[in-house]
Amino acid sequence: MVTSTPDRALADLPGGISSVVVKSLGRHAVEVSPGQFRGVLPRLVPRRELAAEQGTEPAPVPVQEYVSAPQELRIYVVDSRLIGYAVTRPSPQALWTDPASIGVRRYPVPETVAGALVAIATELGLDVAAFDLLDAAAGPYTASLGANLRRLSACRTSVRDREPPRRCPTEFE
Repeated sequence: MVTSTPDRALADLPGGISSVVVKSLGRHAVEVSPGQFRGVLPRLVPRRELAAEQGTEPAPVPVQEYVSAPQELRIYVVDSRLIGYAVTRPSPQALWTDPASIGVRRYPVPETVAGALVAIATELGLDVAAFDLLDAAAGPYTASLGANLRRLSACRTSVRDREPPRRCPTEFE
């Protein structure tokens, strides 16, 4: 669910969810007034704490169920070719607060999702797409799809060189 008032979103989420992730819908900095920026970093929030917040975010934010997973899979589809990475982080906001704690390594794309990811990218007409999947105990769980047409050439170069992509698409722009 996307909202500016995360505490109100709880009414529309299933009751059994104990924690949620509140994160940026796009850019991670919002200009709240001319020249004044506020960071919108992902945060893990227990349901009861969010219910007590009663605040308004500076921009719309997704509020989604927290799914525990030891790692996130970043899978690129490049012209129907799949390139997978496993990403580990100690917290949702670690990319911005503790970049050195992020681990990235090549990872084989699970056969259970390979065909579906290529089909989605093909259906959407994307030459390059980045899928974020949570590697949960019950199996891969889709977290997001990103495509950025302005950075396709940079991503293709990185993928061809078999280096972990640093400038590949991570969100719609």
